[in-house]
Amino acid sequence: MTPEDIQAAMTTLAELIGHTVARELRGDVQRLLVPAENDVLEGIEDIATYLTLSPAHVARHLGSTIPARKVGRSWLASKAALTAWLAGRDP
Repeated sequence: MTPEDIQAAMTTLAELIGHTVARELRGDVQRLLVPAENDVLEGIEDIATYLTLSPAHVARHLGSTIPARKVGRSWLASKAALTAWLAGRDP
């Protein structure tokens, strides 16, 4: 094999690996976008318990620092989003 043949084979292999990884990542992203049924916490008390913080502290920071949404009179938060937030990643 010539160096050009080796380079071509490496490029083909890299493209194949890239496509496989991209396909797997798309599956991961899809799983993240569709929350599990038990992923949603409802209410300040549940969110505070999950974060092991006081309800008063959670109430002060919901929607601004703590990732959550107010739906009607209730606050909803995803466990996945809270875990990502705790780890310092964008939810």
